[in-house]
Amino acid sequence: MPFNMSSDGLYSDSFYNCSATDLQGALSSDFDKYKPLLLGDYYVEPDDVVRGVTLPLAAFPSGDAFFLGHMCDGGKTSTLAHLQASSDCGEVFDAEFEPPSLSEEIQTFLACTTLQLSNHSPVSAGNGLLSFLRSELDSKVGKVNKQKFTIRAEVFVGGLWCSVKVRIYLNDGGSTMELQRRSGDSISFFRLYHQVSELFLGTSPPQAVSMSPPQIPEGPSMPADQRIAPLLAMADSCKDVSLLAEVASALSAMVDDPAVVAELRMPCGVAVVKQLAQVDDFRVSFPMSRLLSCI
Repeated sequence: MPFNMSSDGLYSDSFYNCSATDLQGALSSDFDKYKPLLLGDYYVEPDDVVRGVTLPLAAFPSGDAFFLGHMCDGGKTSTLAHLQASSDCGEVFDAEFEPPSLSEEIQTFLACTTLQLSNHSPVSAGNGLLSFLRSELDSKVGKVNKQKFTIRAEVFVGGLWCSVKVRIYLNDGGSTMELQRRSGDSISFFRLYHQVSELFLGTSPPQAVSMSPPQIPEGPSMPADQRIAPLLAMADSCKDVSLLAEVASALSAMVDDPAVVAELRMPCGVAVVKQLAQVDDFRVSFPMSRLLSCI
């Protein structure tokens, strides 16, 4: 809108009659006395000093960004908070959901790594296993399905990694617990099954003797560079996380040897260690934490 300038203020009059010198002088002068005339401008939005503010994760108790309820904008919370909430978040089984019953059809397809727990209800068996995984083993509980009474976890036993799924059924007042290996090392899974059996039954399972892996006699020791060379070659430019997890676990089990540590400090070993340290996966990051502490 055209305006003219005078010593009293700004007026909406002939703007084009204003010279450049007058305009520059007005804009360079004290503008505070013109402020009351601009308060009625409805195009000016009031400042919102809290707009776009996202509180850091450390500001919330236990890293929980959801206790504010509707006061907290869920779209602005940290991605880390969502990842933590979807992983091992301390969930347990309760009596709200009814466990599935063990039918004759299901019983015919049960794996041989199944435990009959006549003295434990499904809720008691599930919570006992969760407590054991979280407090006694090097593991990460990925998902607890309260409706289906299943548990997914990644476990390290004896330095070896395996991914397991556990199903729990209601069986004549007690429960039946089936452990399934989904991926990872079979020896690690067998050791886990052996420990879970001792936890609930106090003894090893009857089939433990037949399932026990054979003892491999030790041969002549090779030089450290020859022992780790295949592992370094496997990890070089590899994108398969499962394979990288195998390499990290094997190297972690070998770092007790000073000769292996010396080889990992060489340029080729340092390059592989840096590559493995950048993998954001529990199967790799857990053995790498031990390996890095030794080199």
